[in-house]
Amino acid sequence: MATILGLHYGHHGSACIVKDGKLIAALSSERLSREKFSYGVTDELLDYVFDWAGINVNDIDYIALSDWNEKFAFHPIEVRHEGKKIDCLWNQIYDNECLALEVDFRGRTKIGCYIGHQMAHAAAAYYTSNFDEAYCFTLDASGAKHKNNSLISYGNGKALTSLYCPGLMVGVAYGFFTEYLGIGGQVYKAGSTMALAGYGKILRCVKDDPMSYINGCFFPDDQDYHQWYSNLWKELSGSDVFFDHSQSDSEQAMDIAATIQYIFENAILQCINNIDSIGVKNLCLGGGSMLNCTTNSLILHNSKFDNLHLFPGCGDDGGCIGAALYAAHHVLGEERYLYSDGEICFLGPDRASIEPDYAYLAQAISEGKVVAWSNGRSEFGPRALGNRSLLADPRNPEIRERINFKIKHREWYRPLAPVVLEEFASEWFDFPVKSPYMLFTMKIKNPEKLPAVSHVDDTARIQTANEKANPHYYRLIKEFYSLTGVPVLVNTSLNGNGEPIVETDQHAINFFYSNELVDILVLNGKIFTK
Repeated sequence: MATILGLHYGHHGSACIVKDGKLIAALSSERLSREKFSYGVTDELLDYVFDWAGINVNDIDYIALSDWNEKFAFHPIEVRHEGKKIDCLWNQIYDNECLALEVDFRGRTKIGCYIGHQMAHAAAAYYTSNFDEAYCFTLDASGAKHKNNSLISYGNGKALTSLYCPGLMVGVAYGFFTEYLGIGGQVYKAGSTMALAGYGKILRCVKDDPMSYINGCFFPDDQDYHQWYSNLWKELSGSDVFFDHSQSDSEQAMDIAATIQYIFENAILQCINNIDSIGVKNLCLGGGSMLNCTTNSLILHNSKFDNLHLFPGCGDDGGCIGAALYAAHHVLGEERYLYSDGEICFLGPDRASIEPDYAYLAQAISEGKVVAWSNGRSEFGPRALGNRSLLADPRNPEIRERINFKIKHREWYRPLAPVVLEEFASEWFDFPVKSPYMLFTMKIKNPEKLPAVSHVDDTARIQTANEKANPHYYRLIKEFYSLTGVPVLVNTSLNGNGEPIVETDQHAINFFYSNELVDILVLNGKIFTK
C-alpha cells in the first residue's frame, strides 16, 4: 500500500495525497496564493497539504505529475526519465502512454509517473465514481494539439484505457467566444457566457441548419482548427471585430452566447451518443468544459447512458488527483475505494466545529441577513458546496442584486445557486437525481417562490444536501425549512469577484470585516456579528 503525492503544474496548480488507494487531501494553489487560477506548486502548498495529511517527505512512496513544466515548480524538484532531465512534458504524452519517472524531491529520490492531460481528467472522474465499468468523455480548451482537447476512454475495474480522440474542438471555441464577446479571459470566464446565454435567442442561421455547425466542431488530427473559430465568430456576429466589455451584455452578445452554447452542448451530446458503448450504461464526464451545467443536464436527459458521474473538481486543478489515482489503481494495482458524496469534495484540512445556533441563523436569514458560512473542510474545485459559502433567503427578490452588485461585484446576469434538502428536491425542481456537487441545471417548479435563485429561463444550478455528507449545513437548511416551509437556501461561494474562495479562518475573517453587507460570520460553528 502506497502513499502517493499528486502534483499539477499548469494553471489551477494543485496538490493531493492518495493513501492506500483513497484520496484523502487536496488543495489548489490559488486558495493560499489568493491569486485566481495560480500556476504551479509552491512550498507553501506542499507544507499545507503535508501538515493536515499528517505526513512528511519520508512517507511519500510515489509521485504522480500532471502538466509538468519546470518553470511552474516554485519549489526544489528535478524530474528525470531514463536518467535524462525533463523540463517539460505538457502536450507531449497522450493516449495510454504512461511515462516512468525519477523525481528528486526534498532531498529524496522517488519513483513516479506522468500521464497525458485528458487521461488525468478521465482518471479523476472514473476513479472517484463507484462504477465498476464506465466510458469516460473528457473535454476542455487547452488550445494545443487535438489530443490535448478531448478524449474517449474506458474504465473497467482498476484499469483505465484511452480509446480515441474524437477531435472535438468546441471547448476551444467556447473559450475564445467568451473572450470575443468581451466577457473576459477564455476558460476563466466561461461560466459567465453560460449565464448570459440564458437571456439570448439562437441565431436563425444555426436554427435552420444546426447539423452543419455541430459537425463543423470535429477535426481530423492533421487539420488545423484555429481559423475555424475565428470564421465562426465572423459568421455569427457579422463582423471580424470583437466586442469590448461595454458590449458584453448587449442583446447581440446574448444571442451569440445562446448560439455558441447550443452548438457546444449539442456537439458534445452527439460525440457521447456516438460512443460504441456495447451495453455499458455508465458515463463519467471530466475536463473544465464539463463545468457547464446546462450541458450536463442535456446529457443527463438525452444521452444513451443511464448513470452519470462528475468529479466536482473536474477542471485542471483535478489533474493532480487524476494522476495520483491513475498511479494508485492502474499502475500500482491498488484496490479502489468506494466514496461517499462528501469524501470527494471536502478535501481541505479538518477543522473542529461546534454546533451553531441554527434557530438564530435561520431566523436571521429569513429576515434578509446574509451569512458567511466557513465550516469544516474546504471544498475542492470551483463550487461552494456548503463549507465556504454565502447563504441567504431564496424568497427575497432583493438578495440577488445585493450579493451580485454590492458584495461580490460581478455581472448582473449571473444567477445565484440554490441548495435544497435532498429529500425535497423533486418537489421544488424538475430533477430526477441528486446533485451534491452543483453540476446540473434544472427547471424550478415554482420560480415565483424562489426569485433570488431563478434565472431568466426559470432554471437553477442546484445542489442537493444530505445529513451524512454535511450535517451542520443540512441542519441549518432544515431549520430554515421548519421556520418558513421552504427547504432551500441561496448558496454562492464565499469570495469576491475575481478572488479565490476563502480557505483559512483568517481569510474568512478578512472577507467578513471588509464587506459591510455581509451580516453574520459562522466560523467553525461560532457566530460573529458586526
